[in-house]
Formats: sequence, C-alpha cells, structure tokens
Amino acid sequence: MVVNLSRGVLVGLQVGLLLFAALVGGGLVGGLLQSQGSQNWREVLIAGLICLVPSLVSVVWNEWLVVGRHSQNVKAAPSGAASSVQAMSALGGMGLRMGAVAIGIVLLPKIFSDWQTKPFFYSVLVVYVLLLVIETSFLLYGLKHFASLPRASSENL
Repeated sequence: MVVNLSRGVLVGLQVGLLLFAALVGGGLVGGLLQSQGSQNWREVLIAGLICLVPSLVSVVWNEWLVVGRHSQNVKAAPSGAASSVQAMSALGGMGLRMGAVAIGIVLLPKIFSDWQTKPFFYSVLVVYVLLLVIETSFLLYGLKHFASLPRASSENL
C-alpha cells in the first residue's frame, strides 16, 4: 500500500525527521558520554552537523534533480528510468556523506589541538545510522510511488 503525500509534505516530513534524528542521536551520544564524565559536546555537535548537512543537501539534490526532472518529463521516460535515477541520486548522497565524514576525520584534528576522536566517531556512527534509516525509508517510498505511476508507453509519447 502506497500512501500518496504531496511533494511539499513529503520533503517537509523528511527534513523534519532528519533534523529530529540528528538531535536525538547527538543528544543520546552526548548524554552517554557526559554520564561517563566526558565533556565532548563540541565533537558531538560537529559530528552531527557533518552527517546532517550532506543529508539535507541530498534531499534538495533528489528533489530538484530527480523528482523535479521526472515531473517535467513524465511522458518522456518510463517510470523505471526515473526510479533508477532516484536510486543513483541516493548513492550519490551517500558518497557525499561519506566524503564529508572522511574530510572531517582528516581536518578536524589539525584544526582543533585538543580534538577527541572517540566521541566524534561514536556520534558519527549513531547519527549516520539514524539518518540513513530515514533516507532509505523515503527512498523506498519514492521507488514504490514511481512504480505505482502509470508507465509511459510508445502510444502515449
């Protein structure tokens, strides 16, 4: 069963859930670290932002380049082509997130002399997994939505 949501509601829901997951993940890791006597909120916050910003860019990228292009060319391409483009967009977003984390791993210890890597990795792990679950859920929704659209045939072109 595919629930039809308007694009604006879907994007708003996805952005809201991504922000909520980043806050929950960062708060969870920060709280656990604080209960152990560690005061590494800077590392937790930066890790959350390093995961969140590429995820939000990925949402915008998917909305403008994939969904927007598909809605303009509904009759030009079969829905299977649109779903494969959306899947490639999701892979590109994943590469963007992994690249941002890799750059952070290299640069942040050089920028901050007292940088603590362990809290950063814990935060990246928790926030990244939460954001990945949300993005995968929305990707699957999008693929089901595209699959439920009437297929373009040579008669409709």
